Amino acid sequence: MLVCGFSANQHGFAALDYDDGTEFMNSTSNVLVYSGFKACWHSNNQRYSDNLLVRPDLQSMDGHIKAEPCASCTAGAPTTGSYQASTGWMKNESITNNVCIQNDTLPKVMYFGACASTSAHVLNGTGLYATNNTYYGKHSNFECGGQTYNLSGWQALWAKVGLAHGGEYGSQIVEELPSADEITTMARAKLLA
Repeated sequence: MLVCGFSANQHGFAALDYDDGTEFMNSTSNVLVYSGFKACWHSNNQRYSDNLLVRPDLQSMDGHIKAEPCASCTAGAPTTGSYQASTGWMKNESITNNVCIQNDTLPKVMYFGACASTSAHVLNGTGLYATNNTYYGKHSNFECGGQTYNLSGWQALWAKVGLAHGGEYGSQIVEELPSADEITTMARAKLLA
């Protein structure tokens, strides 16, 4: 079990934060409390699967609650002509079969900093292949380049550019939040598996 979000310097968003060129990381069957995933930051081959994320929206930084999503992909595509463009990044990164529990008031479960709804290259360039996830919270939305989508809109966006199976294919939103006892049971099952 990893607990995150108590950084005084505001850099504690993700307990699993593989940064700047990290490759071939496999984060499986973890329980993260007050933490989401940070992916796509100059990296390749990061896989997050079968994890339980409990309340990433309740991180405390400098005495204030800093609401964060279940996952964020902030790097965008490499700059044309850069070293990263020649070597590539954000390839084979996936978020699959995870469960994320957030407060009903947080508007986003997934955040993409750079995104274009008309470009398969840019969407695919995020590298974040997400499928079969469960998001608790009735206001769960996806943000991409300043646009907000509900689950069906997000799936349609990816399908429109020919990448349907990467845009939360098979994922679901569960509106009713689990009780504290149910969350404890889910965490115990994950940790003892």
